[in-house]
Amino acid sequence: MSIPFKEIMKRDRLETFDYHNFDSWSKLDFEPKIINFLEIENENDNHGQLVRTTYKDVAPSNSNAYLGNVTYRVKGDEVLFCNINYYGAYIPIEQFVRELDIHIIGASLSMKSDSLPEPLIAFLKTLPVIYVGSAGNDSYRGITGKFKHLGLMSGAIYLDNGEIRKESYSAVGEMMDFATLHSWAEGTSFSSPVLAGITAWIIAKYGVMPQAKMKELLISLSIDAGEKGHDTYFGYGVPILPEDGKIDMLEEKNMADNKLYTVDEIIEKLKKYDKSELHIHHTWKPNLNDFNGLNHVSLQNGMRNYHINERDFIDIAQHVTQFPDGKFMIGRDFAEYPNSASGYRPDGSHWNRSFVFMIENIGNFDTEEIPKVMWDNNVKLGAYFVENGGTVLFHNQMDKSKSCPGTKFKYDKYIEDVVELIKNENHWAEKHFDSLNNKGIVIHEKRFDANITRGEVFALLDRIVK
Repeated sequence: MSIPFKEIMKRDRLETFDYHNFDSWSKLDFEPKIINFLEIENENDNHGQLVRTTYKDVAPSNSNAYLGNVTYRVKGDEVLFCNINYYGAYIPIEQFVRELDIHIIGASLSMKSDSLPEPLIAFLKTLPVIYVGSAGNDSYRGITGKFKHLGLMSGAIYLDNGEIRKESYSAVGEMMDFATLHSWAEGTSFSSPVLAGITAWIIAKYGVMPQAKMKELLISLSIDAGEKGHDTYFGYGVPILPEDGKIDMLEEKNMADNKLYTVDEIIEKLKKYDKSELHIHHTWKPNLNDFNGLNHVSLQNGMRNYHINERDFIDIAQHVTQFPDGKFMIGRDFAEYPNSASGYRPDGSHWNRSFVFMIENIGNFDTEEIPKVMWDNNVKLGAYFVENGGTVLFHNQMDKSKSCPGTKFKYDKYIEDVVELIKNENHWAEKHFDSLNNKGIVIHEKRFDANITRGEVFALLDRIVK
């Protein structure tokens, strides 16, 4: 006996509601801000009505959802007009957004031709909204969504005994950002309003934020569904609202402890985290002359404010900042990925990964000489990563258009010093190992092994401490 279509839709709806934790968030004890959503589609179209129903189904109950077609004209680099056609009225989109307090604009119909013209995209980016688009249903023929160069693009998934699978029709491509379950009907048209619903709940609880910040936040909430990091099937993964209703990055907390640390103390803290790649940057501004020996906190707060308010990051980009006196201040939580470099690695994954650790060095090392204490600390930090099987990358190796960490910060010399430090440390260790062997205290076979384990250290201490 076949299952009625309405029953299938009901099951899909409940699965979507539970899996992305909309159910949990609808029961949270807070007064959600009213979130207004505009779907770019004809108000009389059945497809648009279903998209609106999907959004209303998953978004906070006090949300409003509007339908309105868009018309525009571009001449050269100039946008002559961009109007929302709303029940026979032609309203400039900026007026529509302002007067109806629109927070999210969706576009769920695919666009076979090229996407919106560049001048229009540039204009739309100036509006204080978040754009969410459907990636299209053309499978391996690529992303066809109208917002593919503008919005957060959503593909479609389904669950196979709890395992995430890509829907066969869902488009693939480098511009894929996320993938979600659909609700009520199949197609990425009905996955993108689910992504909009996740976005709406976050804004409803934590307030409005720029699209770049929302994207970074959604990445942090996403489950990898394919290759580690960004891939063409699922983008950054499947975003799921935290079941307890708390997004740690956005909870009120003191983001900085304002303490100063030595490089040895930073390395000791690093041992608790799974970091295998060190990214080295310089600030360019502030530079060495901006440091007076006492203004560690003000320089750090200045960078944090710039990164959050101007760059739309969730927090300061770097995990640690090193000052010209060789002292460190902690920035972003070590457990979080940094904002280290834009673009993609050669393998197609994103540079900002959970295993990356980022350091910013105060100074403009295109023109200023790096202080010896800062150089030595960078070398010591690099040696820690290399000794533990990790790697070190300069910003200019990730982005050829950059000189960071500065033309005077020579990579070859740096690696030479890292290797020399490791060699000297190993020589020191070998000397003491031989001494222990001569005393008859043997903790493993009679050969030097620099990678002594914690267990071996405990065994050694147990033998010599009475």
